[in-house]
Amino acid sequence: MKRNLIVALATTSAVAFAIPAFAGNLKAPQPEAPVAVPAAAPVQAAPIGSDWTGAYVGLGLGYNHASTSPDVGSGTSGIGSVFGGYNYDFGKFVVGGELGMGRSHTGYGSGTMKTSYDAKVKGGVDLGRTMVYGALGAAHTDGVHGVGKLIGVGMDYKLTDNVLVGGEADYVGYSNGVAPGTDLRNTQLQARVAFKF
Repeated sequence: MKRNLIVALATTSAVAFAIPAFAGNLKAPQPEAPVAVPAAAPVQAAPIGSDWTGAYVGLGLGYNHASTSPDVGSGTSGIGSVFGGYNYDFGKFVVGGELGMGRSHTGYGSGTMKTSYDAKVKGGVDLGRTMVYGALGAAHTDGVHGVGKLIGVGMDYKLTDNVLVGGEADYVGYSNGVAPGTDLRNTQLQARVAFKF
């Protein structure tokens, strides 16, 4: 009996010492601090630059009106054109040159304007994605005497870095263009689209 009592005490002691080993930490579990995940930055399109330097080619479509002084007749028609040029951006101001060819069917008295050619110098203001400009130059039209003096104004807007849209108004005066003492006046309004290199 004494022996059974010793075995029972030994077994109870062993179990009492072993329980904490299996129990682990008796403290209440502590939650781990959350890990902060940085939010993804929104994807933005690359900004369209404001540098107008470069060559360009384009097409125009619009309205052409010719009249004479003294009045011997006038006419109106549509006009289509192709053009190309180069601009240099100095920061706030832009300077460039352009050559163009237009095709219309505009009557004036006994004559008709068909194919015309022009060369102009342009000076503009860089407003970022928009440029406004003035133009001075010369023009010649098949069937019209001499070379006309050209003055114009226009605006270009960048849809992308390479695609430009805009409009231009040009006035050309041909002194004695119809006959001696009879001048020809030609006005063009065109919407334009161009690709910039």
